[in-house]
Amino acid sequence: MTVGNGVQVNIEVPSGYLHASEVIDRTPDTAWTALHAHAERLEGTLPSGVSPKMFPAEVVAQIEAKFADAYSEHAATLAAEKTARDALEAAEAARLAAQVPRLPEGSYNSSNTLGRGLLKSRGWTDGHITRLLGGPDCTIPSGYERQHLWGAERVAYAEANDTKLMKRLATYRAKRADEKTERIAASIDTGKVIFRKDGDTWVLVGRGLVAGATVEVTKRDGTTTTKRVERVLSTDAAGVSKAVPVDEVAEARAAARLADAEARAAERAAAQETRQRAAAEARPTGSPALPAGTRRNQRSSPCHGCHSTVHPDKGALRQVWAGDDEDDEAVRWEVWCSPCTWRTLYRLPVNTDTAPWVALNWPAADVQLVVAAGLNPTEAAAFDLSDPATREWVEMIRALRA
Repeated sequence: MTVGNGVQVNIEVPSGYLHASEVIDRTPDTAWTALHAHAERLEGTLPSGVSPKMFPAEVVAQIEAKFADAYSEHAATLAAEKTARDALEAAEAARLAAQVPRLPEGSYNSSNTLGRGLLKSRGWTDGHITRLLGGPDCTIPSGYERQHLWGAERVAYAEANDTKLMKRLATYRAKRADEKTERIAASIDTGKVIFRKDGDTWVLVGRGLVAGATVEVTKRDGTTTTKRVERVLSTDAAGVSKAVPVDEVAEARAAARLADAEARAAERAAAQETRQRAAAEARPTGSPALPAGTRRNQRSSPCHGCHSTVHPDKGALRQVWAGDDEDDEAVRWEVWCSPCTWRTLYRLPVNTDTAPWVALNWPAADVQLVVAAGLNPTEAAAFDLSDPATREWVEMIRALRA
């Protein structure tokens, strides 16, 4: 049977009797007092299986006939109360619909709604849910029951417009923030380093944080991990520091990019060295040798003439006196590359290719003569300087050019 508060209970009521919950709502106070008086008179003489909360049906009928006017008045009162209650519920439903409107039926599902548990975790109470949201916008299966859900946009609207709820949520969030601060302080006081959201960035919070140090960080679930401190953001008066941890993923990516760049640079250097070696092997060797009797260099040095690097045994040493003839300490040696040596010996202009002149295999004085005459190697090769007439003619050309 169903008792007065709407709860289903398993009560065996003998035939010919009525339970108090079946008559209490429709019975006026005067009739109820008479029923209780009758029950008190019968106390101790009730049959087996009958409790004091059970009244004989004939007695209830007699009292209803005796207090017929009271019953009629009470029934009218109950009807008026129900009418007023229905009107209030309709007005409240209209108010809720105007204040926090619902979307058309069928618009809600689990992706755009919030459950009661989530609402309470945000600071809502059952009273706020009933007053502002009313019945659920949709339900979904949840085990043996159905979970009640309310539209997320209705929740957001209520949180932004209802003054009482806004005050409640502000107090609730402040309390949660204080509790969180206390938990963090307690963890830090025990020497732990923890993660904490600082704006949009996760930071390390603890004592004794130093840039470059490796620390053990305790997560919310109690597990630990190792992090390296990139830089310390701030330290308060209590010695608690906030620090940015090293982004290990970004660091690994940067290391991979650096290694890749170094590998590409090494490949380019090797390719360039190969090209230079091939070019050197293909370059014609017009002046492979130095003048006879030239003293060669023993180590790499810059050329005194063109400042290019002269490798060991590839250049000439020239002795120069910087002071008096008697001053041995004023003597120094200069390193000259092969082209600069031949240009000096032949008195050739700067940047002149020496290989064709060396290929003539002439004495230096003869080369100097034709160079002074303004002839090129091809023209000089056509002259026979061993012939006195030819030599005289070349000297005449030189004099004219001079």
